[in-house]
Amino acid sequence: MLSRTLKNLEDDGMPARTVNGKKMPVEVVYKITDFGAELIKFLNSLTSWAKENYDKILKYSNNFSKVYGSSN
Repeated sequence: MLSRTLKNLEDDGMPARTVNGKKMPVEVVYKITDFGAELIKFLNSLTSWAKENYDKILKYSNNFSKVYGSSN
């Protein structure tokens, strides 16, 4: 699961992957790219918004569950 997620992110240009060594076990190093670092700015803003609005989100979620049933 982790390796698939990293591969997908790598495909999208978020981290760069470097394999060091020719014998087993090899060392694999991931480093965030400039493109990936741009996304972090937006994720930080989204995280701040979610923290500030957590009570509202929970209220809406609970109300939805009461009307339509649990989504879990």
